[in-house]
Amino acid sequence: MDQMEEKEVTISREFDYSNSIPENKPILLLVQYCDSCYNQLMKMCEEEAKRNERIKYEYQAYQYKKSYGLDYLISITGKNYLRIDCKNYESFAETVNSGNLDNIKSMTVSLELSFDRGKSGNLKRHENEFKISFEPYKIIFTRKSNYPDTEMDQIENVINEILKKMKVQNTIFCTK
Repeated sequence: MDQMEEKEVTISREFDYSNSIPENKPILLLVQYCDSCYNQLMKMCEEEAKRNERIKYEYQAYQYKKSYGLDYLISITGKNYLRIDCKNYESFAETVNSGNLDNIKSMTVSLELSFDRGKSGNLKRHENEFKISFEPYKIIFTRKSNYPDTEMDQIENVINEILKKMKVQNTIFCTK
């Protein structure tokens, strides 16, 4: 992380993988990677909280302070509109192994890695939202952030690399 003064910006990127064929193996890899990113940020927030609890409030400083925007969810909507939500890789893998990822209507992987940074009393909220939506002939990956961050750029790059490794097939519905 850069320690210099951060300026708020708008980062809004969208990547279209609609001609990709989403099969279980690359989807499991994607979910596993997102799960590890979420768990890593949670761990860093917990370590920062422990470090700062021994310090007087006015001297507390955070690189990663847990905020209400820290969340991870995989939502699957079946053909009969039955919705299954998974909050981690293990529950998602169990869902896949039990056949609940077959013949679905849609799936969304939402990874929100938002945190607060700064000195107590003057924390700035760093919003980082990654969302991968899977629908027939419509696979979209979006990233929205409000501060530049090399670690979040790296997460975006790895997600894109995983998605680029999926098989591709041009059809009459989507040619790229």
